[in-house]
Amino acid sequence: MSAFLGPIHYWMYEKIKNVMMRETAIFSAFYEKYGKEIESVCGKTKQEMETKDIETPLDQLIGDSPIHGWLANRIKEVETDEARMVKSFLGKYKDRNLLEDAVYWYGRGKGVEAKDKYDPQDGVEEFHETINNYFLDGMPCDHVVETEMSNGSLIYKHTDCLHQGYWNDAGVSPELMCSLNRKWIDGFCESLNPNFKHVGKESIVTGSKECVDVYTL
Repeated sequence: MSAFLGPIHYWMYEKIKNVMMRETAIFSAFYEKYGKEIESVCGKTKQEMETKDIETPLDQLIGDSPIHGWLANRIKEVETDEARMVKSFLGKYKDRNLLEDAVYWYGRGKGVEAKDKYDPQDGVEEFHETINNYFLDGMPCDHVVETEMSNGSLIYKHTDCLHQGYWNDAGVSPELMCSLNRKWIDGFCESLNPNFKHVGKESIVTGSKECVDVYTL
C-alpha cells in the first residue's frame, strides 16, 4: 500500500459500501416485481449483484494505489453506477413508487442496524452523527458542509452538491437522485428513533444557492 490505512479510510469505505448495498436493494426490488428481464434492462445479473466485493478487505482492494485517490474514484464509480441503474429502470418501467420504496426501506433497515450499533441518546447532534457514519457525502476534505443549531433543530447546509456531477454523467435527473437520497435519510431516521425527524428544505439541484436539511428530535 502507498500509505498507512487509518480509521478514517475504513470509515469512508463503509459509507461507500452503503451505496453499493443500496443499489443492490433497488435491483432486488425490481427483480422481485419484474423478474429476470431486468438483467437485460440494467446490464447486471442477479449473481453479479449478490457477489459484490463488499466483503473483500480494504487493503486488498487498494493494493499499491494512493489511498485518497482510490477512495475518491470509488465514490464516483458507485454513485454513477447507482444513478445509471435508476435511469435504466425508470426508463423501462416508469415505476417511481417502487424505486422510492426500495430506497426508503433500505434506509429503514440501516437505521435499525445503526440503532443497535451506536444507540444514540444525547440529542439531535448525536443522532445526526450516526447518520454521518452511513451516508456517503463526499470526502471529509471537501469542506462543503455547515451546521448550526436553531431552536433545538440541527440545520445542515451544503454550499456545493458533491453528487450532481456523477448523476449528470449517468444521464439521470439530479433532482430525482437528491429526492432518493432524502428518502433514504427519512427511512433511516424513522428506524433510529420515531421522534427523530428530517425535512429537506432546499436543494442546489433545484436552483437554490445551498442545500438545507433540518433535523429535529
